[in-house]
Amino acid sequence: MLFFLMSNDINKKMKSIIKFLLNYFWRLHQIILKKNINLKNLHKDESCVIFGNGGSLKYFDIKRHDGFFYMGTTFAMLHKDIENLKPDFYVIPQKYDFYPLAFINNNNKESHWNFNYRRRIYKRIIKKGKDTRFFIDLSNYYGLFQRPKLLNFFYSYKNSQLKDDEFEYELNSNFNCTNGSLEIMIGISKYLGFKKIILIGCDYLGTPKLDGHFYSHSDPWIGKKIYNSYIERIKKLSKNMEVVTIFPEGISSNEFKSFTYDEFFEKDNDNI
Repeated sequence: MLFFLMSNDINKKMKSIIKFLLNYFWRLHQIILKKNINLKNLHKDESCVIFGNGGSLKYFDIKRHDGFFYMGTTFAMLHKDIENLKPDFYVIPQKYDFYPLAFINNNNKESHWNFNYRRRIYKRIIKKGKDTRFFIDLSNYYGLFQRPKLLNFFYSYKNSQLKDDEFEYELNSNFNCTNGSLEIMIGISKYLGFKKIILIGCDYLGTPKLDGHFYSHSDPWIGKKIYNSYIERIKKLSKNMEVVTIFPEGISSNEFKSFTYDEFFEKDNDNI
């Protein structure tokens, strides 16, 4: 028992040391982030449609509408409708996810290294997004097999588990809105100056909550309600922005304005 505790303590110290060294290493690359200053408030007071990967995307006939910019994440471009939209922005959020091997950290099983299959998927997505601006974690800088024409990096040099309103969404220095894809997309939208964001496929924000992804063979199902702490975090991050959520009929949000896809886009939403 004593050996186990000592071993566990050593592992924690080793992880802390490695984290410190990596953080120092990436600080040497801060000049790469400086060019993001050109994006600051580039789309001030405009509107952006943000896609998650939720199963509700199966129910919408998605088209590009005038007056909106579009942002996707992770596997969204595998959806034919979203691919045809030619998204203006695209976020690939994971750290160290462009290298041949990925470290699989299983809580209940032994952690191990494995072939990184996502790398192939990202290659396909980047090839499709010739006119899309990609935002990728700086830790992937040396793993990019093919650099997109429009590429910007982000990085968090500080702890992302913050209290109150201590978000730093400065893409040109420290960007700690990294607790999930949606958080990263909202943080980037805020840096770009968007005043209004429309969230589609972010099913965990709805009541009842849909589980599942659009690329799954199974239909979405009703899951457990999302943690209130997560909802509060999203609300704090999106402070001073107008947030609209889009869900299938019968699902709504208790925290944000919500509509069906047709309700929002087929009407004069300037007055909604």
